[in-house]
Amino acid sequence: MQHAQALSNDAFEGSIPEMMKGTLMTVGNHARRVPVGLSFALALALSACSGGGGGGGTAPIPAPPSGGPPTPTPAPTFTPPATITRPSDLIPGSQFAPRAANDTAEFRGNNNGYSVIRALYAYDNNFTGKGITIAVADAGFNTSNSELAGRVSSLSADFGRTLVLDQATKVYNETARNDLQSNRVEHGTLVANVAAGARNGSAAHGIAPEAAVALLRVDNTYPQELDSAGKPRSAIDVRAFSRAVDYAATNKLPILVASLSIITDGPPTALIIDEGRAAGQKYIDSGGVIVFAAGNTAAADPEQLRSTYLSRAQLDSFLFVGGLSADTSQFVLDQGSTRAGELRSRFIVAPFNAVSGSDADGATAVNLTGTSFAAPMVGGALALVMQKWPQLTGQTAATVLLN
Repeated sequence: MQHAQALSNDAFEGSIPEMMKGTLMTVGNHARRVPVGLSFALALALSACSGGGGGGGTAPIPAPPSGGPPTPTPAPTFTPPATITRPSDLIPGSQFAPRAANDTAEFRGNNNGYSVIRALYAYDNNFTGKGITIAVADAGFNTSNSELAGRVSSLSADFGRTLVLDQATKVYNETARNDLQSNRVEHGTLVANVAAGARNGSAAHGIAPEAAVALLRVDNTYPQELDSAGKPRSAIDVRAFSRAVDYAATNKLPILVASLSIITDGPPTALIIDEGRAAGQKYIDSGGVIVFAAGNTAAADPEQLRSTYLSRAQLDSFLFVGGLSADTSQFVLDQGSTRAGELRSRFIVAPFNAVSGSDADGATAVNLTGTSFAAPMVGGALALVMQKWPQLTGQTAATVLLN
């Protein structure tokens, strides 16, 4: 069986820590490795996750007299302010006293980012993503990662294939694979940790530290073809990604973080286009939202816009995440981040430089660079919103963040 058209390892949208140099898959020509540091910024607005509803929302409805479960808080109505002012209490590098019970050393691992989105309001009102599942589509995971222990969803699945070249026919024979665990240190694990790493007193916790994660593996492996580290080559496969999107729709997974490009090296076939668009439409119809890393090429438009894999109408239903400059004195895009361009109505930003997460084993805090790690910060923020307002779909939660 001839193999599906695959992406190279340049498909990832972020770089990996220097401490892992030589052990992780190549991330692209624009990848950067950065020294450890703890200065970030984030331009999401999660004040709506405060106990009173925030953002113009109404007061919570009390539990019915019968003692049954409380009625969910009504979804917020929101009128954007005429201007947005940077909070005056955010002083880059400041060492101020703890402000709330959850203002811990682990929280301050991403201090500027969490402070800008006012995450303490969410955490101190017990909004941690609990009860929400975030799906992560990537190229393999460390399933024994301590930051995700006990919260890896049973819906996790492998959609990739093993491809072996028939030397006589020069055609790849393709067989199904059932293995979430890559033989590499996993980009996917790092992405999942930024979204939902545990609050366990170790390293840095994720935005939604009690959310479940569905790990969806979407790369193919080529056991006969070794990379520079002597390990079997791995490549993201657009048809595996289609299968993952279709599966997420079937299983009502409301948030899907995709820190990878879906652009092929050449024009995709009509079959790949049709499969991708059908899967995308099914996911849209399910109410889910795909959070795409916009890219690290400083291009005028997010990379997904240049692909015929999804239609423009479908792209308008998703979120695209750009990266903020490391200069926390102002909110501007990093020079390396892809721009909003024609998708500015669906574009949101999060830290691009020095995003703090836990390494692939979950033991050490590492700094990460790229929209690969901005995207899961947005995915985690969506989980906080959906926990507060469980009647929302992924798409309507995305509208709350955009507003």
